[in-house]
Amino acid sequence: MLLKANLKGVYSNKMLEKRTKSFFDGLSLGMKLRFLLMKLLQRLNHEVGKKSHFYQSYDFYLSIRIRNGSISLQEDYYKAHMDSITCYIRKKSSDPDVFNQVFIGGEYTPVLDIIRLNNFKVHTIIDAGANIGLTSLLLNRSIPDSTIISVEPDKENFRMLKKNIDEFGGGNITYVLGGITAFDGMLVPDKEFRDNRDWSKSFSLGTESVNNGVPGFTITSLMKKYGFINIDLLKIDIE
Repeated sequence: MLLKANLKGVYSNKMLEKRTKSFFDGLSLGMKLRFLLMKLLQRLNHEVGKKSHFYQSYDFYLSIRIRNGSISLQEDYYKAHMDSITCYIRKKSSDPDVFNQVFIGGEYTPVLDIIRLNNFKVHTIIDAGANIGLTSLLLNRSIPDSTIISVEPDKENFRMLKKNIDEFGGGNITYVLGGITAFDGMLVPDKEFRDNRDWSKSFSLGTESVNNGVPGFTITSLMKKYGFINIDLLKIDIE
């Protein structure tokens, strides 16, 4: 298969630096100052650590504002809007980091560029490890004719996923409380994993008698359950 994208060339560090410089040069003086302040806060946040919610929140705010987005505080959530996508983000969580990865950092831009450049037809998508639904929202905007299954095992993350999809997604997105496993069964949360924040929830196969368990599906059983003959795009970000 011949792809119309050379990822090593298109997404080299030099190319990313060029894009950043072009973006910076296009900002007004006020926005340039905000951008520099954001970079300073990113450095401080890295040195102070994950508990510095003030730095994280202000960094998140500036990241959106310098890109002509909007953000408002509603109860315990931020409501963020940028590039025609709106979503809820929990305060004092890893959600702003996920937002930065998906929308600011463009984590899935290379994949979407390959689809666009090669005119690939994508009809079925599974988002395994959907977290709060940001990648599903991005895929829904970028590939609006697709059918998406968003799978998330953590109940608090799933609650936010459901909230985001119900309010800002579409009828083509189906959310599933559960996880992807090698064998169908029951998944139970492990005690701790990595930094133990919302984006670092790990599960393992357990027994149905465990009260806080959620279903575990193989890819094949998930396809059968939702009538997928094949999968055009499989995104997996699971622990």
